[in-house]
Amino acid sequence: MRARDDPQCSRVPGVGVCQVPGPVRWSRVPVLLAFATLAVLTAAMAGCQWLGPGGSQSTGPPSSTVTAGAVTWSFPTAAPAPTGRARSSATPDVAAVTPAAGSPLPTLRPLPPPPTAAPSDAGPAAAEEPPASPRATPVAERPAAGVPPARPDSPPAVPFAQGLLPSPGYQPPDLALDRELERRVRERLGDDVGDYGIMVKRLSDGRGVAINPDRVFYAASLFKLEVLYSVFKQRALGMLDFGELLTITPFEASYDLETLPWEVGSQVSVADLLEAMVTFSDNTSAIVLYDRVGWARVDSDMRELGLQDSSVLTEDLPTSARDMFVLMDAIASGEAVDRESSAEMIDLLSRQRINNRLPAMLPPETLVAHKTGEWDNATHDVGIVYAPSGPYVVALLSDKPWDISTEAELSALVYEYFESVR
Repeated sequence: MRARDDPQCSRVPGVGVCQVPGPVRWSRVPVLLAFATLAVLTAAMAGCQWLGPGGSQSTGPPSSTVTAGAVTWSFPTAAPAPTGRARSSATPDVAAVTPAAGSPLPTLRPLPPPPTAAPSDAGPAAAEEPPASPRATPVAERPAAGVPPARPDSPPAVPFAQGLLPSPGYQPPDLALDRELERRVRERLGDDVGDYGIMVKRLSDGRGVAINPDRVFYAASLFKLEVLYSVFKQRALGMLDFGELLTITPFEASYDLETLPWEVGSQVSVADLLEAMVTFSDNTSAIVLYDRVGWARVDSDMRELGLQDSSVLTEDLPTSARDMFVLMDAIASGEAVDRESSAEMIDLLSRQRINNRLPAMLPPETLVAHKTGEWDNATHDVGIVYAPSGPYVVALLSDKPWDISTEAELSALVYEYFESVR
């Protein structure tokens, strides 16, 4: 599945592969050997062509396809930019296009410096609602708090090493504000509009809406998206492997809300912990991974990506609709670590089992890759909806408790509107 495992080594996204003309006869005379070598190199450079899917030649860069799970995601590769880092604004099966004209969203604020505060020694991160699982039964949830205390044997949390990967800060294309969509959303929320942070953007034309995008909310289990990104980034850097086994300790198991499928002392792979953390929001799995990648490193990764309000180093566990939108837009566009990692994240998020918000009122065949968050002061859902009119990124955050029906209705409203303005 991974590009580096391709025996042809020609599937790496955005990389042209040269075809060298046929065999060259080597002269036994040193002088002729030198001339022959020069001729071969010249012919190779002149004959360099892009290889399309299956090795066929094409006149431009190919679309890169990545298989994750049972789905092959296509991220069309943009032509190299003359200066700076080229951005491929594409999603599965959707080519990059210029955003529609409209009032652009204000540009992101300058990035703050990396956090210097030490990890808090407060209690567990916010819990998700108990999902349907073999052990899931209603239980009394523990009080919300921030970062767990460091175990005595935990490695010190240090800022993420700079320069290992280019991380200039992800910059999504401008959002073309759709005034009619905004009017409908505000009309649905009425006087409660101030309790919500909303960002929506259709990836094919940039059309969308932003309502209170910078209002800070308690993240609840949305912080697990930040951990997800950092785990994939560390894999790309060779700092961990998804087959690595991590031990469930009593410390980490203490955060279980009757969703943990393993006993204390079990050794569980990083891949299985990711599955549990994302698909049914298991807290213990998140804490094990969180401890493995390093708390300060998660924050540093988010700053490098361009998130401005989110942090896992405080009890407030803050985030905003803009931050979650930026993270999800990077995943949808194949820019989260790399295309392969983005495709795997989409595949994992599409197996979400808590589907009572974004997907609840959509046609049952609609693919939604998303993550929820919920507490007594937070009801959130952020994700990518693959609608017939084209995929769109949506971030719905609310400070209302258990505000499930409203967010399901907002999701349906956005879906129906985009279907009417193809």
